[in-house]
Amino acid sequence: MDPAKASRPLLIQGAAPIRLHGRNSVADRAGLARLINEAAPPAVAAGLRLPPADLPLDNQGKPSADFLMRTGMFVPVDAAATWRPLSERGVQAFADALNNSPVHHALFRWCASIGEGGMNPFRRSGFNRARKVRLLWQGGPDGAPTFPLEAVARIDLPDAYGVPVSHLQVSLEVIVRFQHAFGRGVPLSVTRLHELVDALTGTLVDDKVTEALAALSGADPLVMPQPLGLDFLSSSDMPDLLAGNGLTLVPDAGTSRGANLIADPGIDQRDPAERRALIDSWLQQISLDAGLLGMEKVLEQLHSAAPA
Repeated sequence: MDPAKASRPLLIQGAAPIRLHGRNSVADRAGLARLINEAAPPAVAAGLRLPPADLPLDNQGKPSADFLMRTGMFVPVDAAATWRPLSERGVQAFADALNNSPVHHALFRWCASIGEGGMNPFRRSGFNRARKVRLLWQGGPDGAPTFPLEAVARIDLPDAYGVPVSHLQVSLEVIVRFQHAFGRGVPLSVTRLHELVDALTGTLVDDKVTEALAALSGADPLVMPQPLGLDFLSSSDMPDLLAGNGLTLVPDAGTSRGANLIADPGIDQRDPAERRALIDSWLQQISLDAGLLGMEKVLEQLHSAAPA
C-alpha cells in the first residue's frame, strides 16, 4: 500500500502483512512498533504519470486511426524483481489473462457485430526486450493490411539493467481505425464508448490480470494499484465522432479532439457500480469539453435500459 495514502500499519484480520526477504510475512511486535512510528514519505507514486499518448501516424505523418483510448498504472516492484528480466512464463501468463479479460470480450463482440469476427489474440509483437513487453491483439478480416480494431498492452521496467527501479509501468490501449480499414467510419454510440472504457479499466483490475502483474513485479496481488486515468484521442472533432447520440452542440463553443482524464483515488474500480460512476463522470467531461450537452441524460437512459 502507498504509505502516503494509507496509515501504517494496515491490519488484515489483526495482522500487519509485510514483505520480508522477498516473501510474504507478518510484522512481529518490534515490526509493528516501527510501522506505527514510521513517518509518512512523500506521495511519489501518486505523482507518476504515463507518457503522453499519441495517435499512430501513417507514412505521410497523418493520423492512421479514428481514435485511441489508453489507461495504465505503475505497479510497485519488489527489490528482488528489480534485478531480473521480465520472464517469458510471466509474460505469457499476462497474455493468457488478457485473452480472457473484459477488453478481449468487448472487442470481439464489436468485431462480431459488424460482421468482422476474425481475431488474433494478445501475443508478443513489435519492440520486445528483456525489460520491455508489447502484446498486440487484432480484430478484423484475417490477412487484412489494416485491422479495424487493435489493442496493445505494454509493460516497461524503466532505466537500464542493473539500475534499481521502484515501479513497473503498465499501459493498455485500444486503437480503432474503421475509416482507414474500410474507407468509412462506424458510428460510435455512447453505449459502445461506455463499454470500451469499462472494459479497459476493468481489465487492469481483473483478478487474473493483477495476479500476473504481481508475479512479474514481485508484489502481493492485495496491494496492486488501480488505473490512474484515461487518455482519449480522436483524429476528428469529438462532435463528429459522437454524432447520432442525441447530444446538442453549443453554438460557437469550440471543440476538442481528446481528453486526459484522472481517476478519483477514492473510487474502488474493482467495484462495478463505483467504476460505472467514474466512467460516467469521464464521459460527461469529454462531452462538455467538446461543447456538447445532454450526456447526463443519455447516460441515465443507458443505465435505466441495462438489465439489473
